[in-house]
Amino acid sequence: MKRAEQFFIGLFITAVLFRVMHWPMSGMLMILSTSLLSILYFPLAALWFGDPERRDQVLWLSVAGGFALSMQLMGILFAFQRWPLALSFLRIGTVLCITIVVLGLLVRSKKPALAAYFRALLIRAGSIGVLGALLLYLHSGATPVQIGHDIRPEVAQGPSTVLRPEWAQQIADSNAVGVFVLWEPDSQRLQTSDSVRMKKGFLPASTFKVFNSLVALQEGAVADETTIIPWDGVTRRSPDWNEDQNMSQAIARSTVWWYQEVARRAGAGRMQHWLDAVAFGNHTMGDSIHLFWLQGALRITPLEQIRFMQTLHEERLPFDLRHQRTVKRILPGDSTATWKRQGKSGWAIRVEDEYGWYVGWAEHNGRTAYFALNIDIHSMEDVRKRYTLTDAILAREGWMEPQPADQVR
Repeated sequence: MKRAEQFFIGLFITAVLFRVMHWPMSGMLMILSTSLLSILYFPLAALWFGDPERRDQVLWLSVAGGFALSMQLMGILFAFQRWPLALSFLRIGTVLCITIVVLGLLVRSKKPALAAYFRALLIRAGSIGVLGALLLYLHSGATPVQIGHDIRPEVAQGPSTVLRPEWAQQIADSNAVGVFVLWEPDSQRLQTSDSVRMKKGFLPASTFKVFNSLVALQEGAVADETTIIPWDGVTRRSPDWNEDQNMSQAIARSTVWWYQEVARRAGAGRMQHWLDAVAFGNHTMGDSIHLFWLQGALRITPLEQIRFMQTLHEERLPFDLRHQRTVKRILPGDSTATWKRQGKSGWAIRVEDEYGWYVGWAEHNGRTAYFALNIDIHSMEDVRKRYTLTDAILAREGWMEPQPADQVR
């Protein structure tokens, strides 16, 4: 059993190394190593924790210690995989490991003959407990990415949120269900129609093409925004997808196959690296390099979309400055002499309950605001409402002029 423990710990260290280096299979190695270690600790701890013999242990402490270690390992797994409930597991596991260390120290003084047993138990509970506590700190507050890159805008610092029921009514009056979020940095006003949905994670769908463009340029998947990628000859639902095109055309047309191709060229390792470096949503790519933003585990909230768009607009992302400026320049939008609105839409159609996005920024009189709309999609009319609702609320707030319905995309 102890040799098995050493092997699984080695496997876990390998998984951490793979994750740090952004190599493929890190997730599978992490799941395998922590799961096997957890089973080894609970319920099997009492079978092998004794040192040097099985009888040389405090049975109830071994069982409790094994359970504490198992809980903390589950928290570590959930944190590394960025799964829900990671914080809960880590909190419980940290408290349990601390309790085991305290109990171990107290009981050891009464059983000096079991010195080897207590030493091994305290090393296990202490080392795994400290690792879990460190992840708890990083997971609930600053992350390594945030410490290394000052890329989070002021909205991340938690300004007071102003609830706008009139926006909610405007969305309801249009027979839509969703949320609109507006962040005005100069006045430090974060406003929303729904304070719950703005913090709920969704697939980014085609809004991910903004991020994907940056990665494609940074990694040399294409030389620049004018580089043509030949059409593969497969006829798809949108006629303007069915031809050779470059990045400027592909982002305007939201050409799925084009962005799947540049994602493959960039590679899974580098894509995961940039997801982590930017702290994009929950950072989770999964195993499908060409589908993870359409039907995979990647999730981002409307509020996080605003953070990302602001950081791009202010050119503070960890990509080369010229690539950020290129993506800003080709981002679809509309403008007049007095205002400008740019952004990217998205439509999650590979899920049971479809929804749509429109995220971006509006500029007016030297000021900039950042917006995110997320609504349920039940019809093509709802698809159009991504634009009409956004423009209507932006116009209502003075960020642009009202748009005639026949001029809105």
